Amino acid sequence: MVDILTEPQAPQPPRRFSRTQGPSDEDILLDGVPPHLVNSLWRWYEQMVVSTSAQGARRIHQDHLDRIEQVTERSFTFTGNPEFRLQYHREAVFADPEFFLRSIDVLLDILQKPLDTQGKARAEQLNDLLRLGRSKWQVIITTNEAYLAERVGPEMQKMVEGIRATNTSYAMRLDEAWKHIYGQKIQPDQAVSSAIKAVEGAMWPIVEPNNQKATLGTMLGLLRGQPSLWVFSIPNLLNPTKPHETLVSDLELLWEGQTNRHETGRHTRPNEPDEARFLVLHATKLVEWLRTGALARKDNNSQS
Repeated sequence: MVDILTEPQAPQPPRRFSRTQGPSDEDILLDGVPPHLVNSLWRWYEQMVVSTSAQGARRIHQDHLDRIEQVTERSFTFTGNPEFRLQYHREAVFADPEFFLRSIDVLLDILQKPLDTQGKARAEQLNDLLRLGRSKWQVIITTNEAYLAERVGPEMQKMVEGIRATNTSYAMRLDEAWKHIYGQKIQPDQAVSSAIKAVEGAMWPIVEPNNQKATLGTMLGLLRGQPSLWVFSIPNLLNPTKPHETLVSDLELLWEGQTNRHETGRHTRPNEPDEARFLVLHATKLVEWLRTGALARKDNNSQS
């Protein structure tokens, strides 16, 4: 019942959606190159292809422009004046956001490897521009390289960064997988292959350290066939008497998800991008589990 004696309330300003209610404008990430980022991204682009001497003379690095045109398969007819060539690039990236992003990714790839202090600073500067501009793109910076990739949720991002910080071979494989599916050039089959190798790399020292030909398939066979040899820290809520089933079923999902593993049977078609995206995220979770103790031998003296 309404209390008619209650004083009327002052009008309230429109309320923003909370994260549980729905996204506010600040939560929405923007694809492509939105208008408010065009000029700042061009300034970053220009500082990558133009250097200025102490006397103020400009030098355009035409080898960098050559590389952009080769990778993006674009070419520009110009009179020989490098400034005109740069102007053609400017007009092209302003007109084509996809070409703009691909060109930026090429410029990141040109940075010295492994990244030196200047290269890392330039990659971080670009990442700050994209973050502040609410771009769906970010710069992934590893020890060896920097590249554009789509953003993911903060929890997954934190997990990936934790794995990357290990500087292990499986961390490098996982980076490859992310670059192949979240980078500028999507390659689903390569992404899935690298994701499986990342899991194999994290799992091999635990399961078959003495088998130089171990694969995810052979290690799965051991876990299925001899579950009593292992300690599984991930609980099986559906069947607590079989704790191995949770990890084994997740590993099987990754193994069976690779649809182009063979030339016979049902593993003969390329992976679709959405499949690869799911499997890379799934592999990331598995690597995190394995590196943080989800699987261990009961008897450390018994090794295959």
